[in-house]
Amino acid sequence: MPYKFLLVSIAAALLLTGVCRAEDTAALELTGDSILQSKTHLWKGQKCLDEGDVDKATEHFLLASRHMRTSPEPHFALARVYLRRSLMDAFLEFTTGLKYLLTDFFYQSLVATNVVLIILIALTLAVYLATITVVVRHAREVAYSIVLSLSARFRGWNFKSIVLGCVVGCIIILSGKSVIGIVTWMAVIGAALSWRFAGSSERKIIAGFAAFLILFTVILGITARIVSTQHPDSPLRLAALADRIDDDRFAKSITEKSGSSNFDPITEFMRGLVHLRDGDNAQAIERFTLASKFAHENASILNNLGVAYHGLGRYRDATSKFKEALRAGPREAVIHYNYSQTLNALLQYDLAQEELSTASTLDFDLTRRLVTSKDTPALIPMNLQTRVLWQLAMDPENQVIIGIYHPLETGAFGALALLVISCAALLLMRNAKVPARCEVCGVLLQQHVTKRKRRDLVCPVCEGIKVANADNHEQLETGLEERLKRMANFKIIKRIALGLLLPGTCHMLAGKRSKGFALSFVIFALVLLALSGGKLVRPVPHFGSGGGSLWAMVVLVVVYCTYAWRSIVLAINSVNEE
Repeated sequence: MPYKFLLVSIAAALLLTGVCRAEDTAALELTGDSILQSKTHLWKGQKCLDEGDVDKATEHFLLASRHMRTSPEPHFALARVYLRRSLMDAFLEFTTGLKYLLTDFFYQSLVATNVVLIILIALTLAVYLATITVVVRHAREVAYSIVLSLSARFRGWNFKSIVLGCVVGCIIILSGKSVIGIVTWMAVIGAALSWRFAGSSERKIIAGFAAFLILFTVILGITARIVSTQHPDSPLRLAALADRIDDDRFAKSITEKSGSSNFDPITEFMRGLVHLRDGDNAQAIERFTLASKFAHENASILNNLGVAYHGLGRYRDATSKFKEALRAGPREAVIHYNYSQTLNALLQYDLAQEELSTASTLDFDLTRRLVTSKDTPALIPMNLQTRVLWQLAMDPENQVIIGIYHPLETGAFGALALLVISCAALLLMRNAKVPARCEVCGVLLQQHVTKRKRRDLVCPVCEGIKVANADNHEQLETGLEERLKRMANFKIIKRIALGLLLPGTCHMLAGKRSKGFALSFVIFALVLLALSGGKLVRPVPHFGSGGGSLWAMVVLVVVYCTYAWRSIVLAINSVNEE
């Protein structure tokens, strides 16, 4: 008995994870789940295609397109199949899939969400990397300048440790104790301290970092609104999925959704759609009337009101609503089809035939399916239009995910404290002493730069070489050249390592900061695509073949290898030129 139970459990687990897939779709047909049926046919078609059975694969892809007519994936699959037979057919299927991908709110929201998230994350990483590179490059110069500016009695290690501890403690407390907050505070304060020693291009990076922090909240707010279209509790997401899930799951999602006490027109529209599908036309009219408060000339709402009035036998009212809907959406084939059915009920057959012809002209496949299908109801309700959904998605009042995060994480007080500290750092470094450099190797010295007027300044190592070879000029030059060569080789190795680990760093250190920033952004974006498969947001039910990571990984490898080679060459040439 335990043995049988274990086998059943393993089989159930394999079925749930999608590893075990049924070959017979008869059971799936009984579920009425168009998504599951379409995905199953897509999987079976791909399997047949891998086995070389092109005809069977084409049949499964066609069945997948029938179960999910507006899904682009079956059309893309058919385009791959037809590419072996007819270039024109493949092009038509590809353009059809592209049309559904670009015109449907569900797929638009997926593409927009992923693109915005990838751009935002990659841009953040590139900006932080460029700023930290500037700060680290001048860190020793800033430290020596601060030490030289302090009086002799305050230069002890105890005093410096106490001051450093206090500064780090304040940063940790004020930054919200988060890693990104601490990094941001240290980057801002470090940039303020490095401003005096930074070049013109480095100052542009610091100014860009400050502008990025100011605009970060706005950018994050827009991102949050787009991400909210895929949030499980978002009515926008339910509106996007309304045409893709069965009536039972749709009604359950609406019932379980935790709505706010405020009026939500999208939820009212969705509830009206549920009532309309259930045949409760009176409740549907009430819900759609409430939803019409936010859009008096919305074609979807007017069409659904016409469908509800038709279901109650109020054909005159239905005709009036369909006319209003056609004025708002004259190119909607569904409205023309519904209007023709109402005209048939009023025995106006000539006008009904004209409307049906118009619907067929606008969308022949849809009209043919509606006319020939036995299971299709007399009239078809409409979901919210894509344009309206995007307008609602960008409205802050309909935002589900609120962008409360910010690198400062302490609101106005944190911003004010960081501004005061940054200004104090700028004032501190304005009159700070500039450390001198070795006349031979360029190493920083803990001496003031004005001492150059009295004597040449050299580091202890170069001074030791001069003392050891004071009587032999040739050995002195040889020793100094060997030291410079060792330092150059070490700098080359360091730049190559940093360039390979942190993309774009080598270009920034070589003075090509704009190009380095662009390379960082591109490579970080490709890394995100490769790691996430192109889908940072995974809605339920999940769409997509999951193969997005393959092409992204190939592109990433090619781009990174090209960048690595150019980075190595640049590191060698730039150090030799210096």
